[in-house]
This record gives sequence, C-alpha cells and structure tokens, in this order.
Amino acid sequence: MLTHYNIVSNMLQTAVALEVHENDVCLTVLPLYHIYALNVIMGAAVYVGATQVIMQRFGVKEFCELVEKYKVTYINMVTPMFLFIADYLEKPQTRKYDWSALRFVNNGAAPIPRAIAERFEKVARDRCNSQVIVTHGWGLTEASPVVAFNPYYKIKIESQGILLSDTDHMVIDPETGRELSMGESGEIIVKGPQIMKGYWKKSPDDGFITINREKWLRTGDLGYVDEEGYEYLVDRIKEVIKYKGYTVAPFELEDLLMKHPAVADVAVIGKPEQVVGEIPKAFIVLNPESKEKVAKEEIIDWVGERISAYKRIREVEFVDKIPRSTAGKLLRRQLKAQELKKISKT
Repeated sequence: MLTHYNIVSNMLQTAVALEVHENDVCLTVLPLYHIYALNVIMGAAVYVGATQVIMQRFGVKEFCELVEKYKVTYINMVTPMFLFIADYLEKPQTRKYDWSALRFVNNGAAPIPRAIAERFEKVARDRCNSQVIVTHGWGLTEASPVVAFNPYYKIKIESQGILLSDTDHMVIDPETGRELSMGESGEIIVKGPQIMKGYWKKSPDDGFITINREKWLRTGDLGYVDEEGYEYLVDRIKEVIKYKGYTVAPFELEDLLMKHPAVADVAVIGKPEQVVGEIPKAFIVLNPESKEKVAKEEIIDWVGERISAYKRIREVEFVDKIPRSTAGKLLRRQLKAQELKKISKT
C-alpha cells in the first residue's frame, strides 16, 4: 500500500539523484503501469517539467531515431534493451546516429553486468557521437520504488549506488536480526519517507522488522555496504544457491558468463541435488554466430578457470530465450519451476 506521501517523496528524491531539470528531454520506453516507469521516469520528469518522448512500444530502430530527432538527454532502461540496441548499432549496415545530447542512460529493475554497460558506452561513442554514461540504481515496489542510485561523480557499476536523500539502510543477519559490520553480507533493510504503509489485508508488521523501536522494511535482498556507503546486492535471499553449505550468488556467475564471447544472454539457478544440496546450472542463449560451434563443456571449463571451485557451473543448457518480466527482471523462478518439473518426471 503506497500512499500519496510515499509516491511524491520518491519523485522528489529521484529527481534530485538523477539531476534532471526542465530543459531535459526524457525518452520513455518502459510500460507506465510498472512503478519504475510510473514514478522514476514519468513522475520525476513531470515534477521538474522535463519534456517526455513516449514510445508506444519499444523498437530498436525507432528508439535510435527518436534519440536523434528529439535530442534526448536521458533515458531509463532495463538490461535487455542495452543488448538489443548494442546488437543493432554494431551491424555494419546500420547508419550512424547523432546522440550528442544524450548525457546518461540509467539501468534499473535488475543489475547490469559491467560487460554490457561498457559495450553500450563504446558503441554509442563509435556510432552515435555520444559520451553517454551508463549508471545504475536499485529499488523495489515497496519503496515507491527507488532506494539507491549511483552518483555521476563516482559510478561503481557493480554497485547499486548510495542511498537517496532521507533514506537509511542497515545490513542484518536474516535469521537473528543482528546488525552486521561493514562489508559483511546479510539482508539489506531500509527506512525512509518512500517506504510503503504495508501489504494489503496483511498484518501491519508483515514485511517489516523492528530494531531499537524503529520499523524497517525487509527487502529480501542479500548484500553488503562498502566503506563509502555504496550498496552491493549479492542476490535475492530466496534465489541464492546452497552448494555443500557454501553460498553461491547466481548474479556473480551470470555477470562472468556475459563476458564469454559466445554468450548473448544467461540465467543461473540452483538445481536440487541429493548429495550437495544444489548445483549451479546455467541457461544460455548463444550468439547467432556461435550456435552449434560451442560445446557446453567448453563453457563450464571457461568458468571454472575464472572462479572458486565451489562456485563452478555444473550444468549448462542452451535455450532460445531467457524469461523476463515486462520490466526486464530476470524470472529465475520460472526456470527453477521447469527444472523441478523435469526432476519429478525422472
């Protein structure tokens, strides 16, 4: 249950963090029924009086043309869009564009691998006359939705950024509620004016934890905070893989696999296994030129050479598509459900 106060507070917080103003031109490419587009994109732009160019449906060619035509200065997107655009611009037959007005593109909904961010920035420089920077933030619907954002003066793309104004965070042991030290991984909890009133028809305490008589939202995200206050999400607590008692974060493996030249997209889940608990399994979409030329074992060995032994990928399955929500969020639960269904039939 998000109140008017929650929504308006986050509009103001987001506009300040993004450093947008009335002379900006925003390209709105995400569906407005989702809170990312509703508040971060449309709400913040309305608050400062920025111009909005709204796409009815995302299409790569039209996207590139609109950025040039309307001299777009900033865009909020999701990770798959960065890939689609980079693929299109890298084709020799694609014409060059003038994106010289474009200052930044923000990624949201799910973490963006460094390799994708750097690839997008490079092709924008080479093909679009742009010095655009890719930045990244973090939030959840219960927080209206933004909690943290990477400031332009120091972007750490592996991090979700620093807290918005008037927002606090803490890292706790998810089982005991004990506060953890800087650099220790635990559940990130937050409080601020953008935090929801509660869940509809649920207990007022559902989703919250009270520490020192203060009410904090439990995000369900496993992460840590560094010495500069930057947040690093390890993964969703429910999606962390437990291998022989070790904790393996799917996103760490996904981020590594995206650096493999044959990989176009990837998702990693924990596949149940009787002896060790769970094994990391990767679902991989290969680049068109790599199909039927790259073996699963080759990718498993490539990962094994670059990561701790207990984190190694144990299985690979090539697929045509990775399931994502309309907001671009990776739907690992669908892949997990499919895997459990396969296991039940054996």
